[in-house]
Amino acid sequence: MKKTVEINDFFQKNNRGISAIIVTLLMIVLSLVAVGVVWVVISNVLSSGTEQVSSGVGQLLVNLKLENVKIQANGDVQATVKRSSGQGELSAINFIVSDGTNSQVIKKDASGLKELGTQTFTITPADLTTVGFVKDVSIAPLTKDSSGKETIGNAVDNKKIATDQILGGLGLVYRQGFEQDTKPFTGAGISTIEIDSSTSYSGGKSLKHISTDTSSPYDTYLTPHTGASSVIDNFNGGVYTFSAMVKSSSANGKLGVFIFCLDGGYSYATYGNKNRAYDLTTNWKEYSISHQCPSGTSYISIRADNDVASPGANWYDELMVFNKNVTNSLPQIYELIKE
Repeated sequence: MKKTVEINDFFQKNNRGISAIIVTLLMIVLSLVAVGVVWVVISNVLSSGTEQVSSGVGQLLVNLKLENVKIQANGDVQATVKRSSGQGELSAINFIVSDGTNSQVIKKDASGLKELGTQTFTITPADLTTVGFVKDVSIAPLTKDSSGKETIGNAVDNKKIATDQILGGLGLVYRQGFEQDTKPFTGAGISTIEIDSSTSYSGGKSLKHISTDTSSPYDTYLTPHTGASSVIDNFNGGVYTFSAMVKSSSANGKLGVFIFCLDGGYSYATYGNKNRAYDLTTNWKEYSISHQCPSGTSYISIRADNDVASPGANWYDELMVFNKNVTNSLPQIYELIKE
């Protein structure tokens, strides 16, 4: 019996020893796991921080200046960018363009623009998908870190474009604000015209067209469609858009607009015309018409009718002719002119 008791004591003591060893091993394993988890977290934080510091330093070191922006006759926008001294891997430049209402980001490769270098970038009309024209341009650098990750920097420079440049890029071939004279219009039919300094859309004056006809709504018009004195300019076919800001003395005012495609003898019989009628209000509003004049057209002429069979007046301001269809951009163009 005594031996049995001794054996049991022996096993109990050994079991306690083994349990202590197992507990110790488990604690070591758990500690290693915890260390591993902490290391993964720290490693990610360090890696992220390194990338942020690297990209941030790259952006700080890349110094860009938008030196010049010009709009070409074909509508291309050419932006010249100069890079100052400072290291950093410049990969591209974001050009942020705006028409005053909408904006668009256009990315251009700039990997070839090195320190102290200058490069001219071209934005074509085909690049402009959400803006009607370019009113101002900003630039933002894109840099790469050591891992090749690209980071977009903040906008660093901005240029506004002169109104005359914008209109030229849109194909403006004629503009009249009636500040000095009534050209290209002369009164015809039973009507008179005069420069009016009491009302205008922009500037200080407008053209007032006064109808005195009480019998026919079609005998009061501006610009006879024949004769050298009535044509606006020399052309050779293509799409043309006439536009003007117009208002009437009556809420029931009428406007008839014609584009005449004239031959060398100032006759529209060969190439025809297009006309359109509008209802006017007493407030300034933009009215336009576009027409394709065939090849061979030597001149175009614009006729505007005061289509009411009673005395009344229409006012015209900021008359423009473009050598392309710019109808969709006209509201923004007229807002631009008034600024």
